[in-house]
Amino acid sequence: MTQEQIDKAFNDLLSNYYHTKVNSFDDMLLFTKIPFGYNAEMRKEIEDKIKELNLPLYVEPKSTNGLFQDTIVIKPIL
Repeated sequence: MTQEQIDKAFNDLLSNYYHTKVNSFDDMLLFTKIPFGYNAEMRKEIEDKIKELNLPLYVEPKSTNGLFQDTIVIKPIL
């Protein structure tokens, strides 16, 4: 997957799923400052949106552990 394809997938997700605190890097999107107790619901919403748009992305599993409850990491499927 080229960087251009990754950028397009990230842009498609961001244009269809709104969140105010998102950091975009070359290899990941980082959703931050998620309200306490909303992480699991937001992860599900993002996963559903990725499936709906058929994007080559996935939600990083380790963003659900107690240490990172206010972040969600989205990465491309390589």
